[in-house]
Amino acid sequence: MTNEEAAEVLLTIHEIYPSYEITERKIKILVPVLLQMDLAGVLKRLNEYIMTNPWPPTISDIASSTSGKRSVEKNAGV
Repeated sequence: MTNEEAAEVLLTIHEIYPSYEITERKIKILVPVLLQMDLAGVLKRLNEYIMTNPWPPTISDIASSTSGKRSVEKNAGV
């Protein structure tokens, strides 16, 4: 994911959930995390999340990785 795509993810969350504030601090923390993720996977998980949740997601709710490491850790209880 690029910086622009990471910003787009945060803006999308804000547009769907207006209470989700985008601050400089939040950008500094979340963009580097999002850069490590697969954009298509994040958008897929975000769309699934939006359909069932009335409150904004955390990054762990929409996290996606191309390496498969996240799913291995999740299954191991990490």
